This record gives sequence, C-alpha cells and structure tokens, in this order.
Amino acid sequence: MTNNRLNNQGFSIIEVLSVIAIITMGMLGLLSLSTQSLRYQYINKNNLIASQLAQEGIEVVRNLRDYNWKNNLVWNTGFDIDSGHYNWDINSRTLIQQPLLLPMKIDPGSGLYNLTIGDDSIFSRDIIVSDVTASSSRITVNVNYQEGQNDKVYSAETMLYNWRQ
Repeated sequence: MTNNRLNNQGFSIIEVLSVIAIITMGMLGLLSLSTQSLRYQYINKNNLIASQLAQEGIEVVRNLRDYNWKNNLVWNTGFDIDSGHYNWDINSRTLIQQPLLLPMKIDPGSGLYNLTIGDDSIFSRDIIVSDVTASSSRITVNVNYQEGQNDKVYSAETMLYNWRQ
C-alpha cells in the first residue's frame, strides 16, 4: 500500500520538460506562421496597388480617347506621339509627356497617388504609347516599385482602336 502511494506523487522532471518542449515547438510554429502571413500581406498589398495604378493608367488614356470623340477631335489627340512615355497626375488632370520615371507621391489627406502633393511612395508609373496608326495605338503601363532589395515591375497592356472611323 505504501509503495503504491509513493509512485503516484506527481510528474517526473523528464515528463515536465517533455511537455514544455512540445508546447514551445507548437508556439514557434504559430509565430513563424504569423510572421510569414504578415510578410505575404505586405507583398500582396504592394502588388494590388501596382495593379490598380497600372489599370488607372490604361483608363486615363481610354478616357482621353473618349473625350476626344465627344469633342469632335482626332481620336488620339494628346497621345499621338509614337513611343511616347507619359504619366498622369490627378491634380492637373492631364497626360504629361515625361522623359524620366518620376516617383509617385501619396497624399496623406486623401490617400490618392499623384505626382505633386504628398510624401514619396515606392511606386513610379510609365504610360507608354506605341504602334500609333490612324486606327489603333498600343498602350503599355509599367508600374515600378521596390520590395526590400528587389525591383518589381507590374505591366498591363491594351490596344485602343479608333472604331468610329
């Protein structure tokens, strides 16, 4: 009877250390998973912003074409220079021919990206017009940004047609 009571007094130090090791490994796995999740969230955020800035660049040129049609102008007025490099600023609402890539700024008040107001962002946009003919133009938008030590480029491309001719 006495022998039975002595064997059931508690856990040995080896059992306690084993349980602590198992719990620690589980917690390290969760910490690694959450750290990796935050890193991918940052990458996805930048990729989403770059894709939206590229789509905006295409829509700007498309809207300019539609404005030209509405006002009975030649359909590609404002982007009729072959191999032109442009950018668009929300504040001036114009397509600006640019020889260099300008860093975009983010307006802290509105959260909008532009070329003139706000703090520098990691993004720069290049709207390239090429293959200009009387009936079509190729529009390519490259959004450049840096992620850590890596340079990233998000590209979008479309063809605009003068389907009114």
